[in-house]
Amino acid sequence: MTFHSVKRHQQGFSLPEIMVGMVIGLLGIIIIMQVTSMFEGQKRTTASGDDAQNGGAIALFTAQRDITQAGYGIISTNLVGKTLVTPFLTLNTLTPVVINPAQLNAVKDAETDAFIVIYGNSNTTPEGALITNSLPAPYSVIGGAAASDVAGTGGHSFLNGDWVTPDDGAGNGGAPNTHYLYVASGVDGLTVPATIPASSSQTYISPLATLQDTPNGPHPVLYTLGSSPAILAYAVRNGSLSLCNYLTQDCASNASTWTQLTGGIVNMRVQCVGLTALRVAVVARNSQIAPTQVSTSVPTWNPNGISAPVATTPTTSWGSNWDHYRYKTFETIVPMRNAIWTGVHGC
Repeated sequence: MTFHSVKRHQQGFSLPEIMVGMVIGLLGIIIIMQVTSMFEGQKRTTASGDDAQNGGAIALFTAQRDITQAGYGIISTNLVGKTLVTPFLTLNTLTPVVINPAQLNAVKDAETDAFIVIYGNSNTTPEGALITNSLPAPYSVIGGAAASDVAGTGGHSFLNGDWVTPDDGAGNGGAPNTHYLYVASGVDGLTVPATIPASSSQTYISPLATLQDTPNGPHPVLYTLGSSPAILAYAVRNGSLSLCNYLTQDCASNASTWTQLTGGIVNMRVQCVGLTALRVAVVARNSQIAPTQVSTSVPTWNPNGISAPVATTPTTSWGSNWDHYRYKTFETIVPMRNAIWTGVHGC
């Protein structure tokens, strides 16, 4: 082997060869990055669509669960349709479900519906317990734990801390047909004293010591909603289905009292069906905005069996680029069983 032949084998790559190799490598990297970006974008689009699907299903399930319980404990004809004063809310016409109450107009998103669902959790009869004696106070309730065969320390299973409202046929000292929701305290075997809730922003009238009764009747009635009744407000706020309990907080004036149930909900529509059921439609939107238009029409729902858009001006409600998102409408009719079997108006 000569010196010249050994030198040729040790020369390696030339500069042009290295530059060509670098260009090929860079092209490969660019292609891999573009393919990865494309697949990642598709993955985000798919994932955001799945999130919207899940959010819509969760939102509808949560609302449906409470609507089916609406009216438990308040479906007496002496209560439904009357005025109910609670610590933070006055309902001029009490029904198990109140659609679009004026108190929620300022806190819900534009072009959406809101509703309040009301139910109790007591173990006693929804028709209340007769007050056999109200002079002197506290009320004497007919029966009692032993007589009514209901476990508890108070008559007809009234317990300390239960929320109660007396009905004397004359508004309990207030305007006619007005009921005030009080707290039971100091309950014994046959008596149920009632006191004004400690935290209340409403104007309350103390329960009368002497209700309108006679020794032989007719007797006033005392209703209980149990220890933790629900006065739940549902509304779409800032693109999320949110919930607030009106029994414990002022939902209309304090935004921090609302709990976000699920995001990606831009609209909710509610309709009373036959006075005993509720049609609910929620519109879910995916979180990934598309570079081009992907929605050509506003999502619809079906009030009275006729398709209608959920929003009239989506550019105002959802933004100028609303059509760069994908939408999915979830709709169902929820029967209010406590209104059906009693025959009272549910909404």
